Amino acid sequence: AVLIVAAVGYFGVLQWQEQQSGRLVDALQSRDDARVPAAIEELRGLDERDRGAVLTEVREPLVDWYESRVRRAADQSAGRYDYPEAERILDEADVWYSYVGRLDDLRDAVETERKELLVELDRRYTENIEAGRLLPNPNEDNVAAVLEILMQADPGNALLADTRLTIAYEKQAEAALARKDFDRAKELIALGLARDSNDSILKDLSFKLDAAQNSEATAQRVAAPRAQLGTAADLKTVEELQK
Repeated sequence: AVLIVAAVGYFGVLQWQEQQSGRLVDALQSRDDARVPAAIEELRGLDERDRGAVLTEVREPLVDWYESRVRRAADQSAGRYDYPEAERILDEADVWYSYVGRLDDLRDAVETERKELLVELDRRYTENIEAGRLLPNPNEDNVAAVLEILMQADPGNALLADTRLTIAYEKQAEAALARKDFDRAKELIALGLARDSNDSILKDLSFKLDAAQNSEATAQRVAAPRAQLGTAADLKTVEELQK
């Protein structure tokens, strides 16, 4: 009787393990972002033998899922340029399937895309600086648009700290201030200081901008009462003429 109970218990455990394994396989094969990540964490907890068996069973759909995530992270046609995330996803996939040539091909393709993009961004960056297109503008290419992409594609890129742009901000801000285009000057100074908060020229321009705006506001406050006095004087003259 004891042996029967033990056998029943043993086969019960086996059945439960098979159910758990089937559930895990089903989740890993689902290609569902809501299910796969948790299943992968569970996969990490299996012993090497069981993990290998599961990985073999789910290889194609799981590789599909990784490839889909890579494509979504770096999809230039959709305005997504997160190549560091794409690389991180590929590194995770390699932990399970380092022998799968399809992933190697995908990595090569992604790296080629990234390099070509960086060359193109470098060209656009230089052209926009030389043309003075520094501020965001939906109607034309500009430095701001280039930097937005670059920060996604290559956060450590040298262009993100390039001094040519800081100098361009200084020159354009100074010119805008001279013609009393305070809004443009303010935006240029803010962008420049965001790159280099210690830039002495931009700090000085910021001080001059504040002073110019205060002077302009004071002049307007003084001019308003004078205009009212002038109007009152004109009305009195009309009344006198009517007499």
